[in-house]
Amino acid sequence: MGKRLRISSVFLGIALLLVSVDFVRSQSVPPQFRAPHILTASDIAYPLDSVASGLVSLEVQLDAHGRIAGVNVLRDIPSLTGPAKAAVHSWTFAAAALNGQHVASTIHVHVIFNPAGLVHADNLSIAAAAPASGTQGLAYTPPQLQSAGFANYPPNGVGQGGVVLSVPVTASGIIGKVQVLHAVPGLTQTSVAAARLATFAPATFQNVPVRASVVLAYVFRVPNVSP
Repeated sequence: MGKRLRISSVFLGIALLLVSVDFVRSQSVPPQFRAPHILTASDIAYPLDSVASGLVSLEVQLDAHGRIAGVNVLRDIPSLTGPAKAAVHSWTFAAAALNGQHVASTIHVHVIFNPAGLVHADNLSIAAAAPASGTQGLAYTPPQLQSAGFANYPPNGVGQGGVVLSVPVTASGIIGKVQVLHAVPGLTQTSVAAARLATFAPATFQNVPVRASVVLAYVFRVPNVSP
């Protein structure tokens, strides 16, 4: 009987030790977070009656299914913000994930309205935007745009429309391979080249830099179009 009790005590001790090890391991493993990203995009209209150009920045709120729950304006150009917001509502996104479970979050969309005739244009002046804290307490901040420039409109070009790009930003703030989501013949490559020159502060999750992506779009209007 005593021998049986000693064996039972040994097994109980081993079981408690394994439980303790699993608990300690679970406490030491950092949460696994995957940032949201864009899946599809459509064209963006450049209003014919607008003489404005420049950058419109939007914060798109996504629910746990990747659906758009709201759009906040971070940088506004009155005659151009409306068309940018209208276009975004027809796009699709993949939700963020935390430890394998989809969660609500935010993604930034930057739209540069880029009329023709801008050759080797100076960089846009980027105003600092308040960092996004995500939705429902998720401690995630998307990559923050620090500088961007207009794209060079090709000489003798006749194209117009919006080139929409998904721009990955590493945890070190370096731009990865740019993905074209909506192309415009003759204007796509100049847009990618301009996007490669933009600078970003990396995204953070729980104050730790992480890989994420932003949407950067260039909307062109042909030279002979005037309001």
